[in-house]
Amino acid sequence: MQLCRSFFIVISLLSGLITASDAYAQQLSYPGGQTLVVQNNGSQHSAEFNHSIRYNISVGGVIRYNDNNDDIFIGPQATWLVKRLNGKSSQANFIMSSSIGNLRSNGADNLSGSIQISADYINTKSFIAYASRATFVNDREAQYRQTLRGGIALHRPRDGKLQPFLALQLDRFDGIRDDWQASPFIRMVKGSVVGEIGVNDKGGILANLVILF
Repeated sequence: MQLCRSFFIVISLLSGLITASDAYAQQLSYPGGQTLVVQNNGSQHSAEFNHSIRYNISVGGVIRYNDNNDDIFIGPQATWLVKRLNGKSSQANFIMSSSIGNLRSNGADNLSGSIQISADYINTKSFIAYASRATFVNDREAQYRQTLRGGIALHRPRDGKLQPFLALQLDRFDGIRDDWQASPFIRMVKGSVVGEIGVNDKGGILANLVILF
């Protein structure tokens, strides 16, 4: 399990250094396109690959690992773009996604599933996003996670240039453990790649990567 944690963090850190306009709806791309999403924040780690069968529907797979209880989840995932609003230099997305699969915990296998709703808004100067996910496991209290994040660009986008954002992420966990977590970070955007690097208020590393291809 320690190897899984190290793999997620190393991939995100290395990728974040080479990044970071169009990769905002993380699980969705153009029809026939793919997305790779690697996320780390303290004890929470995940990697997912998605294939867009239509502009508003994608299917793929996800791996999630939690340091606190040494849990690892593997399963398929489906995502639906409920609504997209395009402005002259902005975009808003309303998305639903769900996954179901096997959770390996304390040497035992359990059926687990999750449902997530999310919304985001991005323009050339700032972004804001909200997500709420409910995770269910056999014989275990449901876990709920809410995430609010936003940031401001240090300068307007320039052709072929890296665009940095100063940003903050707030997480609320309810269920198995009740907790708040704040994570200031820097977002770096270049073309269809987004990289993020920061630290949370408990000293854990935030390192995320999104690639559309």
